[in-house]
Amino acid sequence: MGINDRSYVAGRFTLDIDGYNVGYLKKFSGLSLEADIATHDLGPSQYQTKNVSNIKWTPAKATIGVGMGKGMYDWIHAAFSKNAMYKTGSFTAADVAL
Repeated sequence: MGINDRSYVAGRFTLDIDGYNVGYLKKFSGLSLEADIATHDLGPSQYQTKNVSNIKWTPAKATIGVGMGKGMYDWIHAAFSKNAMYKTGSFTAADVAL
């Protein structure tokens, strides 16, 4: 098997919270941009103008396994304890060579 004959696995994602890798994501959806379109009638000229209004993001939903890191476990535990914790995070997408 030559060096260029490796197979690749696409669609692997990890979640980092506050700079720490807390687990691999099995599935992720959401964070799509949505907006309403406002229409304005301009009187006797019979023209309409339209513009974007009420911009919002759809909620994110991530599915992770039980092998999550301590940071993720603490965040989930705080949510069930009704103790809101705001975190910064990032998703990393990777194609893995086997």
